[in-house]
Amino acid sequence: MELGTFLQPAVRGALEDNIVEVRLHLDGDVNVARIKELQATLANGNVTMPYFVLVDPDTGQPIARTDASVALNPEAMIKFLSPRL
Repeated sequence: MELGTFLQPAVRGALEDNIVEVRLHLDGDVNVARIKELQATLANGNVTMPYFVLVDPDTGQPIARTDASVALNPEAMIKFLSPRL
């Protein structure tokens, strides 16, 4: 995805111009309780990886969620991002 879909000009432009990327890595020394809290709050408990969540910057609430299937298709990723831009 990072070397394919995300580098497509339309997807890259939408991401760079409108999205602040935050990653949640589950490897290494992690606070399991905090990870589960974030999964419950942001991803409705979904543990699929990767999983994408758009968060409203004003409220901190999730406004859209999707799994990796969208990220494998540039058109689907643009459609996922577009209503929120």
